[in-house]
Amino acid sequence: MPAEVSPATTYISAAIPPGCIDHYVLLMTPADLRGMTQFVLALGRVVSNISQQNTEAPIRQLKLNWFLEEVEMVSKNQPRHPLTIELASAVPHCDWLEPLQTLIRGALIDTTMPTIDRLELLLPFCHRAAQRQALMASVLPGCDEPALDRARQLGVGICLTEVIRDLNNKGSRVTKSAFADDTTAETLARLARQHFESGANSRVESRRAQGSVLLQARLYRRFLLRLENYDFDSQRAAMRPPSLLWHAWREARKLAA
Repeated sequence: MPAEVSPATTYISAAIPPGCIDHYVLLMTPADLRGMTQFVLALGRVVSNISQQNTEAPIRQLKLNWFLEEVEMVSKNQPRHPLTIELASAVPHCDWLEPLQTLIRGALIDTTMPTIDRLELLLPFCHRAAQRQALMASVLPGCDEPALDRARQLGVGICLTEVIRDLNNKGSRVTKSAFADDTTAETLARLARQHFESGANSRVESRRAQGSVLLQARLYRRFLLRLENYDFDSQRAAMRPPSLLWHAWREARKLAA
């Protein structure tokens, strides 16, 4: 008989499918940190995806408010969700609850914004989404306020890159035709590069401890470069598994040096 799949594994498989950047980040994460990293990556995706679901806003808000209650339950050592149960067991502190709470509250704001059609709305959206990277940083060794700030800067760059990738996707919340101002993919790419550069500087010790956060950002930055080189055609710019594996291995070695 096949081994029974745990509920947490089901969430991880859905949030981090093979072939995506986060999959290769996990492959290069040290074994002793891989468990908590996969739980926190999946949890961040689960929360962010709720606000993007194609359902009534009150339903999405109900789900997100449940997660707000879950933050309090975890603080009382009574987690209910499979991923928070695993995180509470794997992480010897509760520092990750604050960025999780901020991420959930940001997702609640996003449920009230059906259309993002201006840069002045897009940037706050990306800053809210960037709490996923702060959440990941919070469970890794060497996390302090500067590390959280860097993770948020990198997270904005990651979110902008994902927005650029999906600009021509009609199912995306942010499309090229939705913008009421003169925002272009080139403008978004320039802003993404600025945030990647702002979050890249760190001490050697922090770089090693927070390697998974930095590796994720470096792979997204490479994808951004490909998008620019291929005239923002996301299909042509897509990074294939062998290429992703090679770049993930190479960047992980640099971060560990």
